[in-house]
Amino acid sequence: MQNNIEYLHADKYGQAMKIARKFTGDGKTRPILSFVFHDKDGSIVATDSHRAIRIKNIHGFKEDYLIHPNTIDFAKADYPDTKKVFGEKGNISITLNKEQIKIWLQMHKSINQLIEKVYGRYTHVTLAFDEKITFKIKNENEIEFTLPYSDFDKPDTNKVTYDPKYMRDALEAHTTMGSEIVNIIINGQMRPMIIENGLDVEAVVLPVRTY
Repeated sequence: MQNNIEYLHADKYGQAMKIARKFTGDGKTRPILSFVFHDKDGSIVATDSHRAIRIKNIHGFKEDYLIHPNTIDFAKADYPDTKKVFGEKGNISITLNKEQIKIWLQMHKSINQLIEKVYGRYTHVTLAFDEKITFKIKNENEIEFTLPYSDFDKPDTNKVTYDPKYMRDALEAHTTMGSEIVNIIINGQMRPMIIENGLDVEAVVLPVRTY
């Protein structure tokens, strides 16, 4: 007996949903943000209003759906329009190859462990731009370090500050989905950072305002 099964979704759909779940909101103030939006164009989108992820060509639904990543409930509603955020490209500031993506990811995992176990409270990371890229963690003691990259084009700002958890999750999305490169687009100190591979995975991280 032959099993003629036609699968709706791409092979990595399950992994894509696990990624998207990290980008959803808790649903307390805006319940719709606890769902993952399935656009009829084949992409999925998730956001908690501070960051967002879009993975293209991953599902086979022919119309828009909302799917809750924990309960797998289906719903219909007007999901927030994220196309403008993802469309705000600009010039590529930093390019990472596959090995460098893994290094940046591991370092951001370590940064988050440091914050949790040593600082014990929220802090942030600042990317400072000069002739090179310098990472700075400010607390009682300032930590500075550098990480490797393939290409760097200084943006029109001297620095951008972000939540390291959000950068960790964005980089992890790329490693999970097998991105060969990552481009980081920085359009200004308070403009969304875009972390994309030029093909099918795009993450957006909103910077943190510092005083």
